[in-house]
Amino acid sequence: MRLLLAALVVVCFTFCGATQASACTASSVNPSVTICYPLANQVVSSPVNVNARSTDSRAVSSLSIYIDNVLVQTVTGASANISIPVAAGAHVVKVVGTDSAGTFSSSVNITVSGSCTDTVDPSVKICVPANGATVTSPVNFIATTKDSKTISAFYVYLDNVAVQKTFGSQINTNIAVGSGTHNLRIQAWDVSGAILQAGVNVTVGSGTPPPPPPPPSTLSGMFTYHNDNGRSGQNKLETILTPANVNVTHFGKKFTRSVTGKIYAQPLYVAGVTIPNKGTFNVVYVVTEHDSVYAFDADGAVSTPLWSRSFINTAAGITPGQGSDIGNYDIGTEIGITSTPVIDPSSGTIYMVAETKENGTYVQRLHALNIATGGERSGSPVKIQATVNGSGTGGDGAGHISFQPMYQNQRPGLLLANGNVYIAWASHGDAGPYHGWVMAYNASSLQQVAVFNATRNGAEGGIWQGGAGLSADGAGVLYLSTGNGTTDFNPDFGSSYLKLNSSLGVVDYFTPYNVSALNSGDLDVGSSGALVLPTQTNTTHPYMLIGGSKNGTVYVLNRDNMGHFQSGSDSQIIQSFPKLLGRNSVDDQFFGIGSYWNTNVYFVGAFDHLKQFKIANGLMSGTPAAMSSQALASDRSAEPVVSANGASNGIVWVIATDTLYSSNPAVLHAYSASNVGTELYNSNQAGTRDQPGLVMKFSTPTVANGKVYVCTQGRLDVYGLF
Repeated sequence: MRLLLAALVVVCFTFCGATQASACTASSVNPSVTICYPLANQVVSSPVNVNARSTDSRAVSSLSIYIDNVLVQTVTGASANISIPVAAGAHVVKVVGTDSAGTFSSSVNITVSGSCTDTVDPSVKICVPANGATVTSPVNFIATTKDSKTISAFYVYLDNVAVQKTFGSQINTNIAVGSGTHNLRIQAWDVSGAILQAGVNVTVGSGTPPPPPPPPSTLSGMFTYHNDNGRSGQNKLETILTPANVNVTHFGKKFTRSVTGKIYAQPLYVAGVTIPNKGTFNVVYVVTEHDSVYAFDADGAVSTPLWSRSFINTAAGITPGQGSDIGNYDIGTEIGITSTPVIDPSSGTIYMVAETKENGTYVQRLHALNIATGGERSGSPVKIQATVNGSGTGGDGAGHISFQPMYQNQRPGLLLANGNVYIAWASHGDAGPYHGWVMAYNASSLQQVAVFNATRNGAEGGIWQGGAGLSADGAGVLYLSTGNGTTDFNPDFGSSYLKLNSSLGVVDYFTPYNVSALNSGDLDVGSSGALVLPTQTNTTHPYMLIGGSKNGTVYVLNRDNMGHFQSGSDSQIIQSFPKLLGRNSVDDQFFGIGSYWNTNVYFVGAFDHLKQFKIANGLMSGTPAAMSSQALASDRSAEPVVSANGASNGIVWVIATDTLYSSNPAVLHAYSASNVGTELYNSNQAGTRDQPGLVMKFSTPTVANGKVYVCTQGRLDVYGLF
């Protein structure tokens, strides 16, 4: 089909021009994208006006413009009319349209006039601006090299301060510069260690004042659920927020950003992202149940989204999934992007799973977006499909079980490990038929490389973990828990903790001795994620994993020997603490995951306080070392995270939860991580000044570079120092 679509692409050879956008008539071929300007083989000047559109009857969601196969901008809708600075020389302009069936494109070869050719090898040359030029801000900066070696990085310096970094053999960007005379310098580093550089002096006249630069970042980002693949929840690079300055006098809500849809996912953060035509920002990424993605200036200088994407098109019958179709509202009326995405900083890609209802048919897709533009990466999106051999529920009667996108709830955060994106599913409140699925997709090609079904000869066994992502240790081995379901240990692993290799084969497991009672009472271990502790020293149990269950029991497992199943007791594992979390015998429940810092683990059970437990000699104390003075959860747990500067200035952050469907505001709490009996701050202390939006269950804050990011029902609230 993709080849057929490509064959139908038509290029317009009629001049349309920037001032004649209305005259740009797209081809009658459907689907198609038409480039009206520039013309094929035309000689043009920089910036190049690109004018394109499509008449695709399935409704194009976006047009992405590429120069020499590098994405420079994505425009929402079926038409684009933009100007792009391009270095002198021969180039390929490509426009890619995206609709419900995939992508299709058109391209033209052009030549950009002007002299920007190096004569010395190795060398680096600044093409724009000219030395001594008078310009306005932002300054268009174009540089290139013909170094025959591989350039590892380009650095742009403004008055000897590095302001941008990029890769490739040329750079074409806009830089915000204040009025006056300045020096712009480019450095190109090649793999031999040589540094090639050139500089120009420019005078910046009056114009739009540049936004303030983002503050220096103390970390590169928070790229995944609970901050790392072990799901420790700790950020040990926080140098700004301390127990001394986090208080109601010096700390509080700085700004709010509204979004469309509820937010279950943890916000993610990347420092120093260069947004085309806007500058360089620290960026916070938010996804919603309205199938929307937002990139915001994490420091608040720009109030509107740096970019946003929507995967719905109501005119074409594409909407988020509907709880009414499933007969369950555990997520809500809309089901779109539920889980926490994952970011690959090396490629600048954010991966997420979006569910849509398309003219009555449910579809789930893996999207890979450019973190700077929101444009789809090559090969993205991918429709999620899988079939395994098995005789379980929902099968075809011929020994096959197929993935059913309407019933499968993609709740756990995504995991990036072993060069793959790992995705897991459970159900919507046991509506089905359903199974626990895990799938692996190659992070570069987005090709599916492995599939696992936890109950292929049985039923259920969903993987949801209270939203916690699948975990991985330093060797790339995966850990997860399954919910109520068929349990025969081969091939069905309901209500168990599993250890999987990179190809999703089961290599070890632990199933509680009372699994039958857990299954019948809906008290399975699948409500909890697997907390992989850093390697412990001077102990017989250096490789610890800690998880919980719906009956409030906490299990401490040896990752090298998880214990399998033993009738009568769980004495084969390191430790088991029945009903350690929760309020009483009725409400001893735990959802989500704990956090780890400085030989402490932190948990919040249902109707429970924040509790701190010590780890020593490969064992966890069964008695809290400290606990908060007030309960922080009702019928759902809360999921704490820790910020610290190495082993000092630890703070535990918790978003207190309320009932399943709450109309109450969330409450952000901060406690001393050394003793959680000491509360430093909460967002109710200043009346309504710091109040965030309405609470979401299992909500997890992100702490980065002196800010705390809290997602609620349709809002991102950002906290920091006054």
